[in-house]
Amino acid sequence: MSYLMKTAMQGQRVDNAGFDLIQNRIESLSGKMDTLINLQEKVLSRLDAEPVGTAKEENPKVSKEEILVSRGEVGQDVKEIYQEMSTIMSAVNQRSEMQALKLEGMEKLVLSMQQVISFIGETVKSSRVMELMFKGPATRKGNKGKPVLKMKSSDTKKTEKLKDHKGKDGAEKPCLIPKGLKGQMKMKPPDTSEEEEVQKIEAEEESTTEDASEGSELPDNQKEQTNASGDCDVASPSSEDDVDQIVELNIAEELVVVEETPKPDEEEEDNKEAKEEDEQEESEDWAVFRADGVEFQFDLKERLEREKETRGENEGQKEKEHVQQYHIDTAPPPAAPFSHRIVSAKPNQISNFYTINWQEVLGGGRFGQVHKCVENSSGLTLAAKVIKARAQKEKEVVKNEIQVMNNLDHANLIQLYAAYESRNDIILVLEYVGGGELFNRIIDENYTLMELDAVVFIRQICEGLQHMHKMYILHLDLKPENILCVSRVTNKIKIIDFGLARIYKPREKLRVNFGTPEFLAPEVINYDFVSFNTDMWSLGVITYMLLSGLCPFLGDDDNETLNNILACQWNLEEQEFVDTSEEAKDFISRLLVVNKSWRMGASEALRHPWLSDPVLHHKLNTKKTMCRSRRSSCVPPTDS
Repeated sequence: MSYLMKTAMQGQRVDNAGFDLIQNRIESLSGKMDTLINLQEKVLSRLDAEPVGTAKEENPKVSKEEILVSRGEVGQDVKEIYQEMSTIMSAVNQRSEMQALKLEGMEKLVLSMQQVISFIGETVKSSRVMELMFKGPATRKGNKGKPVLKMKSSDTKKTEKLKDHKGKDGAEKPCLIPKGLKGQMKMKPPDTSEEEEVQKIEAEEESTTEDASEGSELPDNQKEQTNASGDCDVASPSSEDDVDQIVELNIAEELVVVEETPKPDEEEEDNKEAKEEDEQEESEDWAVFRADGVEFQFDLKERLEREKETRGENEGQKEKEHVQQYHIDTAPPPAAPFSHRIVSAKPNQISNFYTINWQEVLGGGRFGQVHKCVENSSGLTLAAKVIKARAQKEKEVVKNEIQVMNNLDHANLIQLYAAYESRNDIILVLEYVGGGELFNRIIDENYTLMELDAVVFIRQICEGLQHMHKMYILHLDLKPENILCVSRVTNKIKIIDFGLARIYKPREKLRVNFGTPEFLAPEVINYDFVSFNTDMWSLGVITYMLLSGLCPFLGDDDNETLNNILACQWNLEEQEFVDTSEEAKDFISRLLVVNKSWRMGASEALRHPWLSDPVLHHKLNTKKTMCRSRRSSCVPPTDS
């Protein structure tokens, strides 16, 4: 990164030098122009002073030569400066492109480093070595700040062999681990002073081991080895099992010390230590790890609980294999009755090619109306969207919609067939979809909308958005009115109305100030940069409405609605969410997030359990309660 920064600084200095050269050339040209003007003034003054005849014979001839020479020099200088300016500007443009590529590379490098660091952090936190490393308690107050290791209850018999004794100064010294374990432990190279101490201890251990083997034989739990300096007692294991057990306790790659067993004749010290142990029980839940001067603290209790939850999830996953599953219909809706087309607005009368039923209105809005039509040559049933566009700016907006639809080829997105331009309007000929708006199903009293139906609807919307975002297109006006059902008997849908859609260029920050108030994302209201996750906020609002029939942010007027959105004031405590699954609530909570960077994307939403878990879908399929906004529809009618 430092190399890239240095290269950018060098390029900047080169650009500055080029501009300085141009400025010097311009100043030189300016001086020559001043000389030419002075010369002309002298010629005019001579013409005024000399007689007419003389002026005609001599002065004009001399002045013309001087003027021509001066003009030739100036013209040559101008030509040279122009060439140099062209060369320098081309070099500046190349430098700018190189700087842009380098900055983009730096951005990708930083993102990659962040991903690697997060991956390493998660791997280290979840590793077995870290777990064993942090099982020791924090520093014990009663042992004068010396660390201790708390053994497992099952290892009490093994730890009885490792005892401590008092040094010359009467202070209690913790004992080191047995010498036989040192070869099995991978440790960092110690400092020179530590190496000398370790060598001294090893020499003393070897001498005391020989003395103990030749001397009196004691029981295994009573063998102790004492050195002359009184620094430490070293206990040797009685069997390979003991060695394996102690290695397991000391796998943390640190020189660990063992907790001292209090003597029975020191009752006061025992009482004091008992109080200190009670105080330390609270602090033992935390483990401290230091690396490169950085200190990390981990909550061991929370980590153990997380491990239990993970084990529970694994067991639950095994149980799920035996649970009955239900696979929702993930087949795409019927494709358009024509292949994808690249359309441009033709300056022809649509009546020459299509018969439009002006009396049958399929829909309408701010743009105009949609009518049913039939192509004369093929008899194909289509939809004609009439958009009023008189000014050139209005026509450019419609042509942007045509360009967006030319880039979209997906079963869940409405397809464009043709376009015709006249003086007052542009007519788009679209794929015909006759199932009505999704909004009508939400408010229909006679339609029973189950949570599983909402899963099917939202999954298809996510698939359509996933394709749009893959093609770098933002819809920016996603709402139930812009989602059509293919038919009235199925749950297949298509997204329509790309009039406000924009082609997204990440390097060109995009701001918009339009949309439907109830579905606007906070970044649109704040006139901040928009991105793919702007559409995901609208998806969260649609999900909320499908499950409850309520709008999460609707106020008494548009200002109150926008304030509710900025404050992110919504809740799932309404009566309509009583029978809603926790997975659905979690899905909404991951979309209605003020910071767009923390929202789920379309691909992540498709992987969410609410949209992908067949076991959950089986439960929803067998559930008889309805996810309806109007509770009266859930109550059976009373006999009159």
